[in-house]
Amino acid sequence: MEEYTTGKPFVSRAAESKGLFAFMVRRHGNLYEKFITLDNFICAFHKAKKGRRDNKYVRKILGTQRKNETRKEYEKRREKRIKRFMQHLIYIVDSGKFTTSEYKTRDIKDPKPRTLYILPLYPDRIVQHALVNVLKPIWDKLFIYNSYACREGKGQHKCSKKISEYVKRYKYCAQTDVSKFYPSIPHNELYAVIQRKIKDKKILALLKDIVYSIEGETNTPIGNLLSQHLGNLYLNEADQFEAHVLKLKAIGRYMDDKSHFSNNLPELKEKIEQFETFLSENLKLKLSKKKFLRCDNGVPFIGYRHFPGYVLLKKRTAKRIRKKVAKLDRLLEEKKITLIQYTSTLGAFYGWAKHANTYNFRKRIGLDEKFENARKRIKEVKMRGFPKYTDIATKYDVENLKAIFPNETKKFLESLRDDRFVWVTVSPLASKEIGVTDDTHRVIESMDQDNPETILYYQQELIEDEHARLFRMGYTVEQVNTLIESLS
Repeated sequence: MEEYTTGKPFVSRAAESKGLFAFMVRRHGNLYEKFITLDNFICAFHKAKKGRRDNKYVRKILGTQRKNETRKEYEKRREKRIKRFMQHLIYIVDSGKFTTSEYKTRDIKDPKPRTLYILPLYPDRIVQHALVNVLKPIWDKLFIYNSYACREGKGQHKCSKKISEYVKRYKYCAQTDVSKFYPSIPHNELYAVIQRKIKDKKILALLKDIVYSIEGETNTPIGNLLSQHLGNLYLNEADQFEAHVLKLKAIGRYMDDKSHFSNNLPELKEKIEQFETFLSENLKLKLSKKKFLRCDNGVPFIGYRHFPGYVLLKKRTAKRIRKKVAKLDRLLEEKKITLIQYTSTLGAFYGWAKHANTYNFRKRIGLDEKFENARKRIKEVKMRGFPKYTDIATKYDVENLKAIFPNETKKFLESLRDDRFVWVTVSPLASKEIGVTDDTHRVIESMDQDNPETILYYQQELIEDEHARLFRMGYTVEQVNTLIESLS
């Protein structure tokens, strides 16, 4: 590929013949050395395990704290375990033995029906995190400013703010949405786009394996960590076409949802037709939605309705929040969610609603009052302090306490785990000397009730009590260890 200067759109002859645009300074090489480092894979593992403490691969890699092992000793051994597993994974990748595992699928409704494709954490998710660590900074610099999905410092609220600015400045908006975006991305075209950005052969081999890891000619599986970044990269081709060829600058994109603004409606319609043609002919994608709106009638986008001077929630968003808020009180009363979960969910709804003109809506459903009362209840719990160990009776009590008193809950769980052993007499002894004494055995003395002058000796063994409080509360030792680890 020929070179070109920063800020000037360059179209190679090969790309021009196919209608493909390459707006970049250079293809990036020498990436594999950054990717294959131990530090990168350890970082990738820590990112992959977030929120997945119960994952079997995370438990296997971290191990558990041994009996009579201090926390500091365990943490030191744990770091060695992580290092050993990551070194082995690096060997698998570096020797060319890594290939994408078989997908497991799960159908969800979010709110559209979707199929999630799930890969194991080890090795796949760790490898993909390691790739993203290296590739994300490179790809992010290629994107237009107004691409807001899956990018640090962007997000839905900043996208909404930009749409609000455009609604004030322009008369017309054209909204587009790609039909079944992720399942429709063609493998060959996606890999061609990647090749125009990356020239490191080893990185390309890994990306090719992932891109073609699912049967058929199309589909970038929803659930893959790389999918959202590859989706952004693929649609960046259309962004650059609009910005540099169509000269359409007032754009807001959140993944495949896009709003285009102009003061000239016929010109806007013509450019959207050219945009649709580019998607169809060059990216092999189709639009499921193409509509033109007057900005003063409101522009619905990413959950909000944007008007000149104010923002409202979309009716569907408001309806969903109202239903869920009404359901939360019952879930808390039935102990199906904890006080912290209740408060954080209300906080999420409040945080979403406050970015729009929703005072009357929030007052009508009691959102502000419920959220403030929940926060007060948490403050009251903190003021009362951590309860006596004897007052903690159920898993639900532990779940309520761990977010408010993490250190104290951890100590309680350690006590619960360690107190599951009892001393049981296993046999009488003729003399004290023949008994066994170690960490799990001891010899006790007892006075003979019939002959007080005679001392009897018994061998005792420390065993796990099946009726211990830990088991009565419904825990397993593994579950408690996982909870302790999550609170560390």
